[in-house]
Amino acid sequence: LMTVVIIVAALLLVALPAYQNYVIRGHRAAAKAEMLELANREQQYLLANRAYIYTLSDLSYTPPSDVNDRYTFSLSTIPGAGVIMPTFVITATATGTQAEDGDLTLNSQGERTPADKWAR
Repeated sequence: LMTVVIIVAALLLVALPAYQNYVIRGHRAAAKAEMLELANREQQYLLANRAYIYTLSDLSYTPPSDVNDRYTFSLSTIPGAGVIMPTFVITATATGTQAEDGDLTLNSQGERTPADKWAR
């Protein structure tokens, strides 16, 4: 019986961290999908109005509750002047148990940071 308990404990020590990393990556993927949806809405608004929208509430955006529990989304917009195009930056700030994974950003040029989090 002790041998079985030791084997099960050893398996848990190996499997539990891998499972937790898998869950964190899954939540990150959901947040990235929401950020891409927000960027798409911003681009659609730009085409219709020649400017980006300034607040998430003006986009009629409410994140799904599972994403909202782990990330807080913010939008910053810089209006264009002269020949400079307007730009935006979407930031997903990780909260709660997801905080150890870090924040994500996406801008109007499609630049995604941190790159290693977007690659996986």
